Amino acid sequence: MALDRQDKRQRATIGLTPAEEQIAQYFAQGMSLADAYRKLHPEKQNLSDMAAGAGGAIFWRKELLQARVKDIQSKAAEKVVNKISYTLETAMEECGDALNMAKANMKASEMVTAIRLKAELNGLLVKMAKNPKDKTPLDDFTTDELKDVLREIHKQKTGGKLLTVVK
Repeated sequence: MALDRQDKRQRATIGLTPAEEQIAQYFAQGMSLADAYRKLHPEKQNLSDMAAGAGGAIFWRKELLQARVKDIQSKAAEKVVNKISYTLETAMEECGDALNMAKANMKASEMVTAIRLKAELNGLLVKMAKNPKDKTPLDDFTTDELKDVLREIHKQKTGGKLLTVVK
């Protein structure tokens, strides 16, 4: 209930009625003018899109309502950013902590695991495909392209001597 009272106070300070607050919530969720109006007024479900859209537009014209929609959306975006703010830097710090704990406890296998994870996070170590159905970087090459790569490697190793690839 305290949250409801707080919401009512917030609406009162920005000058929106409960109906305007509700439709602002619908608009902030991405509903169209018509859909938001129909949801606000269930008894008007049979209105045409044009009529329901006109009803929603009456609400949308209010600048305070538009400001509230932007506020709702920015708060929602902030929540999303906070949820995904677990970054590579955070992961690296946690791996470092795990490595330090493993060192302190003289746990060699845990040290190796922490080092491997740090390397993977930094792109220094690439996991090999465990499933034969998984694609490797070479899967996208044509046979002729692979032959060209092999010829180039052979040239570099043999000082330019020609290599014949047999099918």
